[in-house]
Amino acid sequence: MRFGGTQVSLSNYDIAMQNRFRGRENLERKHLFDSHFSSLGVGAADLNELLDILEIEFRVPAGMLRPEDSLDLLFEVVPAQNILRSIEYRTRAGDGKSELNHLLYKRLEQRGLLTQWVAIETIGDLALAWSGLPPH
Repeated sequence: MRFGGTQVSLSNYDIAMQNRFRGRENLERKHLFDSHFSSLGVGAADLNELLDILEIEFRVPAGMLRPEDSLDLLFEVVPAQNILRSIEYRTRAGDGKSELNHLLYKRLEQRGLLTQWVAIETIGDLALAWSGLPPH
């Protein structure tokens, strides 16, 4: 599987995360932006920065994400049969969500938008907030 142009081998965790988007084409970033995100008004540079973070933190190729996707697809813990794997997967999910929250909070605070964003439920909402735009 390709992440940001780099070929990587996939763990069971990676496969489980990507299965949440099964049957979906992994679009090149320019095509993803042009066909799914440009109509939101987000900037390509801001979106690419966000997608880099999502790929790293949640191990899902950015080209599989769409604006209408619920953030729960990224945040829900991957189930595991083994108790140690379960702890590992819960930690991964929590770490990714925490890092994203931290980075987003700083951006919204710097841009004076912290109080405008009451709920961020989809990838599209996240892209708008990340780009410094108010909720639609």
